[in-house]
Amino acid sequence: MIVGQRERAGGAFTDPLTWLAIGLLVLNDHVLKRVAPSPFTGKLSDFAGLAFFPLLLEALCEGALVAFGRYRGPSMRRLGACIAITGVCFAWMKLTSFGASVYAFGLGLAQWPFRAAFTLCAGESVAHFRSASIVMDPSDLMALSALLLAYVIGRRRTARR
Repeated sequence: MIVGQRERAGGAFTDPLTWLAIGLLVLNDHVLKRVAPSPFTGKLSDFAGLAFFPLLLEALCEGALVAFGRYRGPSMRRLGACIAITGVCFAWMKLTSFGASVYAFGLGLAQWPFRAAFTLCAGESVAHFRSASIVMDPSDLMALSALLLAYVIGRRRTARR
């Protein structure tokens, strides 16, 4: 980074560890879970998702700040809030049926445009909306430790500031 130049909004997505977590999540969810379904593949998704999701949330916040002309660079306070929100929502989803239902609906909603486009490209009718499936498992809370990776990546960004 050039001295005096601000770190770009969403800069955590230039870190190779962020892309490693995303790649691992995609590989696990679209290949490994189908080839070798096991409790391990379920946990792996949780770890990979928690490693990058706070950074995605932070990037969205930074993008909004840029749009309003208020972005001043990365912030440990913002990163901490994104990590805390991610951790609380993950625990809510894994420990309560209401949280699991809200998450399943939201994920299904986020996936629907991709499913619809895929079915249209295949010459089929538009895919109907369906909620994603989720397994409520309190033992998944061990994956909260992956939030430390998001912290490390974010901390490196603020240190370059």
